Amino acid sequence: MKKKSTRRKGNEFQNWCEKWIKDHHPDASIHNQKTAAKLIKVRDKKTGELKDVWVSQRNDIFGCIDLIVILPFHKPVYIQATEHSAVTKREKEMQKVPWNFNFCKVELWQKKKPGEIHIKKLTDDGLKDCGKIIRGKFYRLEG
Repeated sequence: MKKKSTRRKGNEFQNWCEKWIKDHHPDASIHNQKTAAKLIKVRDKKTGELKDVWVSQRNDIFGCIDLIVILPFHKPVYIQATEHSAVTKREKEMQKVPWNFNFCKVELWQKKKPGEIHIKKLTDDGLKDCGKIIRGKFYRLEG
């Protein structure tokens, strides 16, 4: 069996997040910005040989956002979906954007193990745990 690429696993997790949101909020509009790359031929300047080079065609929104969720009468939600165990790098990327939390919500959805997703919200003080999805059911961790 062929091992899945990081890009493919990431896109599959983003698709899972999109489906979960749609299943629980059918009236949501969702933009899912999946990464994509294309193999092109480039001539090496020194040797003149043609080389295969992967070129990214789509990147995360603002360098850190994978999904945008719009629900009627709610603030837009910007979501970074990740399977990485450490989120410090992602938190730093998210903090580079001048978010106005009065007008939007910014979340990080982290796949911890099969059937368990941790949801953290970005605040002025950094990422704060706010919920979990365990086997498809949402559990709120804050008031």
